[in-house]
Amino acid sequence: MKKSELRTLFFEKRNQFSDDDILSKSESIKFHFFNFFSNLDEKTIHLFLPIRSKKEVNTWLIINQLFKQYPSVKLCTSFVNYETNTLKHFYFDEKTEFTIDKWGIPIPQSTHEVDFCSIDIVITPLLAFDKLGYRVGYGKGYYDTFFSNCSSNVKKIGLSLFEMPIQIDDINSFDIPLDYCITPFKIIKF
Repeated sequence: MKKSELRTLFFEKRNQFSDDDILSKSESIKFHFFNFFSNLDEKTIHLFLPIRSKKEVNTWLIINQLFKQYPSVKLCTSFVNYETNTLKHFYFDEKTEFTIDKWGIPIPQSTHEVDFCSIDIVITPLLAFDKLGYRVGYGKGYYDTFFSNCSSNVKKIGLSLFEMPIQIDDINSFDIPLDYCITPFKIIKF
């Protein structure tokens, strides 16, 4: 299937999840993340902040555990600069205040911009993924552009509420595969 068809299909599937389903699956994903990735001290980790209306994985569960267990970790997130159609990246901590933009995305009220070359791990949203690590996102290519500007050593980790890889028929040269995908049941290394 093409990405546009997969996007529609997986948005529909995800919308069928209850809030309890999302929480349960997010808890399992958090469990797998911390069981597999234990050497996190002194790392800079980029996480997406969940859009509740889109029923995304609740990354706040991972964030809150990082705050408690790894105080030396630097956390950052991004938001879209609609003038340039690129992501801007900012640090946040336990004291950071957030506003919600018109798309429902939490935006940190921080002025400390991140040099994306210093990021060690990127935890990225997705709708579906294939067996090679390519992902179906929301269709704007923001994360592929972001990945292309990161260090070649950055770990790219997708979080999926769905277990099975799918077939993506329209992979292109701009698509950058993930290194890992964490589902509620396991971690897949590509």
